[in-house]
Amino acid sequence: MKETQEPTLPFSLLELLEDPKWGKCINDFLHDYNGYHPNDMGMNQMKSFLRMIVSHQPGISMDQKVVSEMPVIQGTRIQVTMILACLRDGMTTEEICEDYGLTREQIQQALSFAIRVLDDPFMGS
Repeated sequence: MKETQEPTLPFSLLELLEDPKWGKCINDFLHDYNGYHPNDMGMNQMKSFLRMIVSHQPGISMDQKVVSEMPVIQGTRIQVTMILACLRDGMTTEEICEDYGLTREQIQQALSFAIRVLDDPFMGS
C-alpha cells in the first residue's frame, strides 16, 4: 500500500470560522446542509433507496448488525466506501485485493453498486 502523507494546513478551522468571509461561507454551507438533512426522515429514505439497490446488486449487503447498516461486501465488514477510498488514494485493484482479502469480482461489485447509487435517481428506476 502506498504511503500517503497528510497535508498540513497553514490555518486552523477555528481561524477560518472567525474570519468574516470564510466564517460566513462555512456557516452558510452548514445551514444549507442541515436544511437538506433536517432529521432522520431523510436518512431513512436514503437507507430505503440503498436497500432497494442492494436487493438487485450481487455481492453487496446491508445489515443493521454490520457496520451500522452501511453497504458492505457481502460476508465481510468491508464497506463499499472503503473500496472507493482506496481507489481514490491510488491503490490498485491488486493491492486492495491483497490488503483486504478480496477478489477482483468483489471490487467490481462495489464499483457497480456505487455507479447504480449515482445513476438510478436520474434513470427513472
